[in-house]
Amino acid sequence: MNMRKIVVIGGLAAGAAFALAPLASAVPDPLTPVVDGEIASMNFLFGTDTFLSGVPSGDIEIGPQGFDIIKPADVHTVQDDGKTLFDFLVYGLNPTAAGLATDPGAYTVYNGAMVPFDDGINSLLFAMMHGGAVLDWDGGTGDLFGGNSMMDIANGATSGWGEAASYFQFAWGDLMGYFGIFPPA
Repeated sequence: MNMRKIVVIGGLAAGAAFALAPLASAVPDPLTPVVDGEIASMNFLFGTDTFLSGVPSGDIEIGPQGFDIIKPADVHTVQDDGKTLFDFLVYGLNPTAAGLATDPGAYTVYNGAMVPFDDGINSLLFAMMHGGAVLDWDGGTGDLFGGNSMMDIANGATSGWGEAASYFQFAWGDLMGYFGIFPPA
């Protein structure tokens, strides 16, 4: 074969590789639809709680990562030191002991148990897809929702299974707080 033909074919192949490389790297993360579904689920639960407690729709906005939140200026009208129906629906049987959030949103449903529970599920899914590997996103944790409170829960986990167990243990504690069950002091 003529050397010029080989150079032309090689140039075309290299050009195609450079042109199509962004398409190959644009493969979506397989957990993205799962996380989107989890956020939608939490938004639905939060929307149900706000509707049942009579929170005006004007007091709700879309916050970080697509979570529905109570507008910061309206928090004081929606929750009142654990005395409103909203407080009981979102934080549980004893809202003041469970701890009221200063920024209530869809991530606080069931006293905040949904986020670490979903992070545990995500860690399990990632571990199953990657031979038990730790979900190492957001600075060394499997927290896909980016919450600051979740950053240290699973640090130091040596496997995805241990990481998931840490998240589930934390979620269980939040859920017990929702039902008014607190460990003795």
